[in-house]
Amino acid sequence: MERNNKRLLQQESTSKNKQNSRIWHQVWDLNIKHKVKHFLWKCLHDILPTHDNIFKRTGKGEPWCRRCGESAETLEHLLFFCRTSEQIWKTFPIQWDGLEHLKGSFWSWWESLQQARERADGKAHIEMTTNLLWHIWKARNNWNFNLINQEGYRISQYAMADWFEFKEANLLNTCDKPENTSVLNSHDKTAELQQQHSTIIYTDAAVDQQRDKFGIGITARDNKGNLISTWSIPTSLKGEVATLEAHAIRTALLKALKENWTSILLLSDCKVLVDKLNHWSEDLSDINIILRDIKTLSSSFWRCTFSFVKREINTCSYGLAKFATNLVNETRWKNSFPVWTSTAAQTDYLAVAS
Repeated sequence: MERNNKRLLQQESTSKNKQNSRIWHQVWDLNIKHKVKHFLWKCLHDILPTHDNIFKRTGKGEPWCRRCGESAETLEHLLFFCRTSEQIWKTFPIQWDGLEHLKGSFWSWWESLQQARERADGKAHIEMTTNLLWHIWKARNNWNFNLINQEGYRISQYAMADWFEFKEANLLNTCDKPENTSVLNSHDKTAELQQQHSTIIYTDAAVDQQRDKFGIGITARDNKGNLISTWSIPTSLKGEVATLEAHAIRTALLKALKENWTSILLLSDCKVLVDKLNHWSEDLSDINIILRDIKTLSSSFWRCTFSFVKREINTCSYGLAKFATNLVNETRWKNSFPVWTSTAAQTDYLAVAS
């Protein structure tokens, strides 16, 4: 199939297409990391240093794919046809079945992919797919230079987690824009909510992609800023970053019930989840199953409020979540806390109270 596609599409002249400024505008318009855009730019110019390209331009080395050894490592083989890449695509949640016949020419495949912009969430799907291409390239380099072999489904998971982390970071940056008056008043709103609840709980989740470790961090304090309890919880739950954040919120509610806290303000730096919880609508997504549990648990309290907090004032829970990725068992601190935990929690509190 790879050879047939190549023969068919080599008949096309792409020189005219490569002058198409619209394609380049669409590349730079994507909301992805700059290094991924640069990678995509190299792919579209077919100057990525694949073994086949290096061999053709320098005569050095071998053109063959070192992962499968079955074909020359062209750009298209690397991204689509290699057995490892095929396994990655099978586990990726977004499928482009209608573009199968174009895989022999990356330019033609990418050009047709842009038609998805016309559908709902189409641009986001293109961005996620571009991030997957980047992670396929990274995995190839890990094997060629470090002899580190990663399973296809894990590469797919890493690509999705990386994209969601980038998306959430962009949401936080957007919130920092001066013209966003709702965010300008966010500190006042959070400070007011804290006075209305006796227990304030911060949650966060962390992913260590290199070691495939996941962690949850929970910080609980009273409305005067005094630490009550903190948790670092390693978890085997895998999935999108938003799913891990939802799991962190549910875990925090279970801890609060066990402690018999009755009036809680739960703060998360995952704005998408907070918005979903505060503007509830049913759907059949996996994450909604967790959110439904959260809504049910929240009704067990006399008062339970969900509110968004920016990452930079959620440093304690984030630190606890990162620490959890190094643990085997759950760790809790109560009454006596590590210095770094106390310092971070105090900083978070003062950032809202000031």
